Amino acid sequence: INIFENSPVNGRWLDFTVRELVPFIDSKFRTLHGPASRAITGDFFGGRGALRMAMGYPDTFGVVYALHPVATGIGNLPWNQVQIDWRRIHAAKSFDDIRGDVRAEIFVAVSQVFLPNPSRPPFYCDFFVEMKNGQLELDPENTRRSQLGFHLDGTLPEHADNLRKLRALGFEWGRFDPTQAHVISNAAFSRQLEDLRIEHEAEEYRGSTWERLWPDDGRVYTRMLPFLDRHLEFQRPTVR
Repeated sequence: INIFENSPVNGRWLDFTVRELVPFIDSKFRTLHGPASRAITGDFFGGRGALRMAMGYPDTFGVVYALHPVATGIGNLPWNQVQIDWRRIHAAKSFDDIRGDVRAEIFVAVSQVFLPNPSRPPFYCDFFVEMKNGQLELDPENTRRSQLGFHLDGTLPEHADNLRKLRALGFEWGRFDPTQAHVISNAAFSRQLEDLRIEHEAEEYRGSTWERLWPDDGRVYTRMLPFLDRHLEFQRPTVR
């Protein structure tokens, strides 16, 4: 699972994208360099990644559109109620021991970014639920650190000036996501953007997580691509 952050134990993905991937693409293809002609998009965790890139790198990406992003906020679900097989995680000897357990993979990745511990194999991180005397116990400080980093609303005010530099910011979410925390968080994230006077488009649509995205009349073709078409520059400025 890639949550698009820098981590000392599982990769510097923000640095890779901005400092290596973008320059590589610009060197190999006939791109228009600069944020006015460069957008970033994604859905679900990719949507979070797109928003995170916009918050940190407005001089690289000038337009952002996120499809049903997650982790924009905590919503209505405290983390001590999230169903995670912590015993399996703490018993694991390698990543293969949790492979296929999506929630375990997600929260190990979150912990590797926000609770790194290079001296603690196999995942080289601490957790917000630890094993003490054979019992699982929530660690409030680790929970706070993880939530503050993982949820985008935790650092939104300090990135407000960056977001105001964007040519355009848009995101959307499906009303019927089984995890209603995502729906509540996205609506709240839009309200925060309003209070910070950050121009954006936000829409809640009648659908679920990945519903109505890729058909010919789906949201990628009718919403996302037209948004990019409206806000990106597709021609080099005329030199006089």
